[in-house]
Amino acid sequence: MAIAGLLLGLTGLLTSVVFVGLLPGAVGLVLSVVSNNKKRSGTAIAGIVVSSLAVLIPFVLIFLYFSAPPAEQEKYGKVAGTLFLNLLPGESFEASEEPEPVLPETPPEEAEAETSGEEGAPESGETSESVSEDTAKEAYIPPDEGSLTIPEALTERTGFEPVRSDIETVSDEEAERLENELSYGETGDELEFDPYIYPYYAMLNEKEQHVYRQLFANSNALIKRFRCVEDDISEDGLYRAFSALVQDHPELFWMNTAYSGRYKNNGTCLELDLSFNRTADNPEEEKARFEEAAEKLLSGARQKGSDSEAERYVHDALAEQNRYSKGAEMNQSAYSALVNGSTVCAGYTRAFQYVMQKLGLPCYYCSGYAGENHAWDIIGLDDGFYNVDVTWDDTDDSRVSNYDFFNKTDRDYSTNHVRRELSVKLPPCNAEQYREPESKAEEPVREETPAQHSLPTLEERGYSEADVLHDMDSYYDDCYNQIVSRGAGTYEFTNVIEGEELFRQWNDAYDRGITGRAFSRRALEEVGGSAFHETVVPEKLAGGRYLLTHRVTLY
Repeated sequence: MAIAGLLLGLTGLLTSVVFVGLLPGAVGLVLSVVSNNKKRSGTAIAGIVVSSLAVLIPFVLIFLYFSAPPAEQEKYGKVAGTLFLNLLPGESFEASEEPEPVLPETPPEEAEAETSGEEGAPESGETSESVSEDTAKEAYIPPDEGSLTIPEALTERTGFEPVRSDIETVSDEEAERLENELSYGETGDELEFDPYIYPYYAMLNEKEQHVYRQLFANSNALIKRFRCVEDDISEDGLYRAFSALVQDHPELFWMNTAYSGRYKNNGTCLELDLSFNRTADNPEEEKARFEEAAEKLLSGARQKGSDSEAERYVHDALAEQNRYSKGAEMNQSAYSALVNGSTVCAGYTRAFQYVMQKLGLPCYYCSGYAGENHAWDIIGLDDGFYNVDVTWDDTDDSRVSNYDFFNKTDRDYSTNHVRRELSVKLPPCNAEQYREPESKAEEPVREETPAQHSLPTLEERGYSEADVLHDMDSYYDDCYNQIVSRGAGTYEFTNVIEGEELFRQWNDAYDRGITGRAFSRRALEEVGGSAFHETVVPEKLAGGRYLLTHRVTLY
């Protein structure tokens, strides 16, 4: 289209210049000479000169077109085409850049690609014609959260922790020190990410994508502290870039879903700090263990006859080999589900995502709300996209998984799942060919036995009534005191809060980042530290109490 536009534009320009400028000018010159009118003769000559100069325009466009890179050629073609269209009678036209879609209209043939300069980063792949253009252009419409009805047996089978950020404003003296001390580490400038396999990257603006690439490269290089390559990025932009990264890349299992940043008073971003778990201490050994566990699932899945059969195999295998536990180590990572065998929804989801990506299928980490913060997968098969919730299909200790939430449409999920934040921009799930029959989803969820459903008591967890906190202020003070008493380092501490209402208050404050700010900055100042990272894992106890386990890194 660009070449056609260029040719039409040049033809129009040449035609208009010759017949509108040169030809009448030449005729005018002849007539003025014949009539011996010098004034008219001068005017005609001026018209010829101007028209002759205008002839250069198409040749300039030709030069720019053929000397420019392919991406720029389209721009010059559009300009030329617009100039041509404006020569026509009727309405005028303007060249405009169409906004790029969040996702391509068709999925790629190959999801697995090698890093361009860094381990784990993909190259752009070719696309197939698996998903229709209509499917890609539709949009997800979130249901009303207030109308959700969560099956009682599944209300606590969640556990997704939103990204935690800790932003600090530093003094001018500290800012100067950081500017002299820190480097950018790995910038990731050479990296490219296929927007169909890594859709969250495509949702970001150019500045946020630059930071995303830097975060990815430094995570792979195990560099924790570095200068931000975009020093004018806002706190919200930084949050989006980091959130997009952890939702696109389940292979970064050594990185926690938390970060900190340090800003000047004028909004300049000076420092980014990543948080790594224990697997970063022995990266090669842990990566080998992670890949070995994934390969066990991949080898079985590759023996299946189709993508849908391979998908079902991985779904069943993850449900079979895992036990749901909010106290599971590294439960926000794919490592917890692939290697440790104990996890929460985030671990199930990232493990399923990673294996599907390795099989060459687009699979996206989707976060949202299902009674509490929750995560599940969106997978692309040859007819479109489906929702998959492995966590909710693994509802008991048997070796048989359910399919109540496997390969479902957005309509199926509208009564119990709703997407939030960037996940709203993921493609809608409206495909039908591999959808699990509705009758399955309508069957009542199997009731747990009393032994399975019983909750641990306060005493069984080693606490007494005197340890229970009854309001948020007491909770903040207790956290502050425990941090100050332990000082710098990496450690855990716990507290117990009373009742469902207080837990809802805590959960809301935690999601909004209020809990950390309420005591972390005071504790940092008291201890004399410079950075604070924290994750909290809640566990429900008998009697409506909640045990909160804090995992803290302070330095």
